[in-house]
Amino acid sequence: MALATSKELVESSLVVTAREPRMHRAHDAAVPVARVSSIWEKAIVVVLLVAVVGTALACGAVEPWSVALFELMVVLLVVLWAGQALSGGRLVVSVPAAAVPIGLLVLLGVVQSLAFTGSAGKRSSLSLDVEATRSAVLAILFLLICFLASATFLAGRKRIRIIVRCLVIYGLAMAVFALVQHLSQGGRIYWLRPQSEGVSWFGPFVNHSHYAGYIALLIPLPIALLTNKAVRAEERFLFGFAAGIMGLSLVVSLSRGGMIAMGSELLFLVVAGSGSVRRLIAGRDPQHAERSSNGSRLKSLAALAVIVISIGAGLLWLGPEPLANRIARGNGTASGHSESFHESRGWIWRDSIRVFEAHPLIGAGMGAFETAFPAYSKGSGSLLVSQSHNDYLQILADCGILGGILAVWFIVGIGRVIIRGLRSRDPFPRSLSLGCGAAIFGMLVHSVFDFNLQVPSTALLFLIICAIAHIAGGRRHGNRRGEAVGANVEAASAGSPVFGGN
Repeated sequence: MALATSKELVESSLVVTAREPRMHRAHDAAVPVARVSSIWEKAIVVVLLVAVVGTALACGAVEPWSVALFELMVVLLVVLWAGQALSGGRLVVSVPAAAVPIGLLVLLGVVQSLAFTGSAGKRSSLSLDVEATRSAVLAILFLLICFLASATFLAGRKRIRIIVRCLVIYGLAMAVFALVQHLSQGGRIYWLRPQSEGVSWFGPFVNHSHYAGYIALLIPLPIALLTNKAVRAEERFLFGFAAGIMGLSLVVSLSRGGMIAMGSELLFLVVAGSGSVRRLIAGRDPQHAERSSNGSRLKSLAALAVIVISIGAGLLWLGPEPLANRIARGNGTASGHSESFHESRGWIWRDSIRVFEAHPLIGAGMGAFETAFPAYSKGSGSLLVSQSHNDYLQILADCGILGGILAVWFIVGIGRVIIRGLRSRDPFPRSLSLGCGAAIFGMLVHSVFDFNLQVPSTALLFLIICAIAHIAGGRRHGNRRGEAVGANVEAASAGSPVFGGN
């Protein structure tokens, strides 16, 4: 086993060699092996993209059948990964710094799910719902596998360009579908399945806020690519149009948390993309930064104007009354009753803190919130509460202080690679870091108000965005040193740059 490391890298690439290639092996014999390995890699990338699209279309993968479908796709991905390793003679795994706390979270969940039966026949465990914890651990493990596969096989300039284009076009298609269904659904999902009473579906998602959180992850990518001159001339209109339609669909969803998240993303794009911030984090020649920032500032304003115009169009289309009612009354009725913060989320947050206080160190059990909540809630019990509507309180209630430490570790790890990517003088990795950073920041803001990261499809897309940020910020792009993991297995050990070439 050889461990490839670099002082500039937070992440590492593990190369496990099954058989050492002989030095005298003929070149013509190595070429077919590399080609076969490349075919395996492309199949893995296709399965990842199918998983992203499939989990979203399957109502966010929140129902048992859709969760099982997602898990089957991950099993297929592991089989393909094993085939790729056998065909190339070595196993390559790129491990982002942010993957380590996720792995430790899985380990924590395993410890919580251990159950022991005493002499009196009483079963005891750290989790208040062992079966729910085991299901949650399995889901997080599969998400971790997808994260590692994305960081390993999406690398390479050509491949990552294709992936980003696919994500932008996919976001546009999702937004168009959501808008068309919203205007013509007649109370049915996919024009076939009746909606449950009291459920605010939007697009393929059970909750309109979940759709907003999902589409908000895709909105910053085309804007960042436009503002950093990383888009070909023939793609500029497509990317600008895609960003505008995605922004429009988010406004039409009437998700307050989604609108706040999108506003946070736009603010991140303006601030992190400004010349002063670039000078601060890059530490480069002020004159060079000033020359490069003048034009980009105008382009940033022009690209952001597309979103603002789209939001304005959405307001004109909806009319000011629905949006004003949504902001003023929340989920209140049209009769004028305003829903206070305490009525919507405040009381859930208060009682979630009570769960954490009762299990401060290790939590009530991953996925056990629905079981634990009634025992510590001061509510009437008439409502079934399965999530805390705040991902930060959720991790504290489920996993205690240890879970909170792992969450902070994850955020810090992602933040470091984003900052490193923003230092790049190459506009492509810099734009990827800017767009991914905005998407991640928007999700972190939205997580204060909702539980988007508890939805498997959103968590999967979020981790793939994190993997792209890892690839973009994985080395110092100002020089030619670096490692590549992705084009083929041989390139991983050759030390070719991730963004080298066209």
